[in-house]
Amino acid sequence: MMLNLSYRILVVILALLVMPLPAKAEGVFRDFVWGVSKEDVRRFETAVFYKEEGETLVFLLKPIRTEMLQIRPLITYEFKDGGLIAARFEYSELHQPNPQSIVDLYTKHQAELTAQWGESLGEEIVWKDEYYKQFPQFWSRAVRSGDLTFRTRWETPDTNAELRLFHDGLYYRLFYTLAKKTAAKDPTREIFELPVNPPKEP
Repeated sequence: MMLNLSYRILVVILALLVMPLPAKAEGVFRDFVWGVSKEDVRRFETAVFYKEEGETLVFLLKPIRTEMLQIRPLITYEFKDGGLIAARFEYSELHQPNPQSIVDLYTKHQAELTAQWGESLGEEIVWKDEYYKQFPQFWSRAVRSGDLTFRTRWETPDTNAELRLFHDGLYYRLFYTLAKKTAAKDPTREIFELPVNPPKEP
């Protein structure tokens, strides 16, 4: 009797060992998925809570310290109808005496996002004043003067992602935004929903 019981226990243990474990859900941003509630983001986000404004939550990440300055990144979550629809990572009051370091930071984030989302849809380089256009080694100066904007976009079946760099006159603006795709309206629905017998013209 004891032998049969031991055999059954052994069979159960072996079955549990070979049973496949459930796959961990991959988060869109910081382990969160689209549709997660504001309460869950507030509860599980490990960054320091900063403020709540309507359907938006803002958190502070640890400062990034360099020899020249201290940068504090912000994380913003946006909700609609109780679920997460967008997220943003940005630097607050970003100022740097060496403009090339800002372009290098943009390039770093561009590489990280490409590793996560795959090849981009392309990089847009927009000029206001093309004085430095033929001299890439000085493009960082054009960013500092507000004459050059960088923008890179990615797209997946459920997410649009965008990375941007420009100068607003006071600070560099470097951020990336992720947004949940909304269901595209099917134009054939309107066709199929037309009345079977349309009214006759008078």
